[in-house]
Amino acid sequence: MISSNHNRRAPATIGGRGIILAIFTLSYAPLRIAGFFPESLCQLRSCSQIPLHLYIEPSESNPAYRNEVETTETNRRSLAEGSIPCPASDPLCAGTTPTPIVSKAASLDRRRGSSRAVDKQKKAHLHPVTSPAQYDSEVLGTAGKNTIVVVRFHAPYCKACKMIKFAYDRFAQKTVSSTNPANIYTVKFVDVEILDQNDFPDLDVPATPYGMIYHPTLDGLGLQVVERAPIARRQFSKFKKILNCYRKGMCEMPDEFFTNPHNMFEDENLIL
Repeated sequence: MISSNHNRRAPATIGGRGIILAIFTLSYAPLRIAGFFPESLCQLRSCSQIPLHLYIEPSESNPAYRNEVETTETNRRSLAEGSIPCPASDPLCAGTTPTPIVSKAASLDRRRGSSRAVDKQKKAHLHPVTSPAQYDSEVLGTAGKNTIVVVRFHAPYCKACKMIKFAYDRFAQKTVSSTNPANIYTVKFVDVEILDQNDFPDLDVPATPYGMIYHPTLDGLGLQVVERAPIARRQFSKFKKILNCYRKGMCEMPDEFFTNPHNMFEDENLIL
C-alpha cells in the first residue's frame, strides 16, 4: 500500500521549457517518459490520477515541421522574385517591386484596344465607301494626273471575298507604301461594301469580289474606267499584274491579260 504522502506530492514537470501541456491517464502497461520508471504495478495504479505536465519540443526531423518551413521559404522566394501578386502592405514584400493586380476584364479591354489600334493602322491605306455620293467623292473626285484609283466591291457574307481579303489588304498596303522609281503613277484603294445591285445601280457590278481600275484621262481632268474584272482567288494574280503595268505607264498589255470580265464566276457571289 502506498502512503498518503505519495498521493499528495506535486505534479511532476518533464522538460524545462514546457509550452504545450498534456494530461495523461496512465494505463497498466509499463511506462517510460523522459527517464521516469515506475517501481511497481501497484505504484502505477496509485499514481494513475496524478497529472503529468509534458513538453513536446518541435524537431526539425518532423516531416510536418519541415514542410511548413519549406512552404514559408518558397513563398518568400516567390514574393521576392515577383512571380506572384505582392501587396505593398505585406512585410514579405519589403525591398521588392509589388506586382500590379489587374482584373481579367481590364486585361481583355486593353488587348482589344490594342488590336483595334493595329487594325486601324493597317486599314489606313483603304478608303471605305458606303453610298453613291461618297463613291463620287472618293473616286471620281480624286484630283491629280498621276493617281490611279482601284475599287474593290465586296459583301460581308461573300466567302470568296473572305478568301481574298488578307491577300488584297497586304497587296494594297505594299503598293501604297512602295517607293519604286519605275512607277509613274501612285495608287489609291477604295473599298465598297455592296449588298444589292440597287446599292450602286450605275456601276453594273455583277458579282463580288469585283474590281475596277480608274486611270487619269489624257487631258488629266478626270478619271475613266480602263479595267473591270472579278478578283477572286484565281483571277487576283492577273489583276495585280495589270495594275502594275498601268503604274509603270505601259500602254500595251500582254495578250494573256485580255479576258471577258463577265465570265468565270464560279467562285464569286453573284448579285442577282
